Amino acid sequence: MVLKEELQAMQERYNKNPWHDMALYAPPWLNKHDRLWRVFEDKSVLLKEGKVALARVVQANEILFRFSPRLDCPAQIVYSTDPVVLEHPAILTNMATKIYSYKNKPLEDVPETWRQVASCVTDEHSRASFSIYTEYDGQTVELQFIPIIVFRNLLPWGKLCGNYLPVLTAPESKMVLILPKKYWTWKFKSAWSIGLT
Repeated sequence: MVLKEELQAMQERYNKNPWHDMALYAPPWLNKHDRLWRVFEDKSVLLKEGKVALARVVQANEILFRFSPRLDCPAQIVYSTDPVVLEHPAILTNMATKIYSYKNKPLEDVPETWRQVASCVTDEHSRASFSIYTEYDGQTVELQFIPIIVFRNLLPWGKLCGNYLPVLTAPESKMVLILPKKYWTWKFKSAWSIGLT
């Protein structure tokens, strides 16, 4: 399976039949003062203007890897709209692994430029987001590290299986929404269901 081809196919599916409205419900732990609430405010923009991008889970609430309790929970991801990432998705994996390696490390043991990110990945309740830049084959690639809500009804089996996620992004929003499962390709869904993506 070539991730680039699957993402392009998902984008084509979405372009042909975009989802104009969607019922999303706030989980009981979420209140309107939480930064994650903004996904409800930006939902229409993400659905209308959304482009499919590839994301990689950095960490997620452990409940999300089980079928029950059936609670929508937060996660932290890295994603990018840079075409280079579609060609080389390992860029996302390498970054997610690097960020997670700083979890629970004393800050004095973390390179200074990574301390804010290290603090966020250690504090799972953090809602901070960052632009992160990395080099690949002489090019500077921009990645986004952000918190999201994982809405189970958007996932094929109602829980997290694989590490990659197709997400909807829009320039007007700093939030992302997991691409609804009806747009996922069969190949991606099959590989994802057994943790191969």
